[in-house]
Amino acid sequence: MKKKLYLSLIILLYIPRLFAQQQSKTKSTLDSNKTQQLREISIAGKKAPKLKKDTLSAALRMQIPLLQMPQNIISISTALIQQQGSFQLKDMARNASGIYFGYNSSPFDNSASIKIRGFNASTTINGMPSRLALGATLDDEALIENLEFIKGPAGFISAVGEPGGTLNISTKAPKEKLLNVQLTGGNYNLFRSTVDIGSKALNKGFSYRFNAAYQRQHSYLNL
Repeated sequence: MKKKLYLSLIILLYIPRLFAQQQSKTKSTLDSNKTQQLREISIAGKKAPKLKKDTLSAALRMQIPLLQMPQNIISISTALIQQQGSFQLKDMARNASGIYFGYNSSPFDNSASIKIRGFNASTTINGMPSRLALGATLDDEALIENLEFIKGPAGFISAVGEPGGTLNISTKAPKEKLLNVQLTGGNYNLFRSTVDIGSKALNKGFSYRFNAAYQRQHSYLNL
């Protein structure tokens, strides 16, 4: 009789504990199954400039996709030039294969000649022959809108060319309203500032595009 009484007391003592444990497990299971909705996060940014050029400039009078051209032509846009931080033609020409910059007399001579496929390349500015038959007359990013390296004879475009190829330099012209100011620093005390201000191109009236650049840089040579 005493054993049955003790057993009943033990059961009465442990039943509430077992029931409480079962309730806590059920509650934890329900809590884990609850879904939480995160707050909405919006990310806004400016559209990246288009780096790839699909057609030639209007000065070359052939507005068809470059992939359909029967000749190897590489067009370098001003957006790509600015993002790479190129200041001179020899830096911009790294985007095209088979282009080499030589010097007419010595490395200290500014009259550099462009060679394409081993031949001296002719240079045109906005589709027109430059004053110098060989070599580029414009060598600063501040004036250049885009470059077009035409490999092989380019008589079918401008009636001027060498066997190696031709370089066409498109200068900046009124196109859209803009205000661009850049400051650049680098090795050998490089300091460069550029200003590019322009208005929209109007069919009637006055349109303008103003470009100015100042650059100062020392050399690794003690001159």
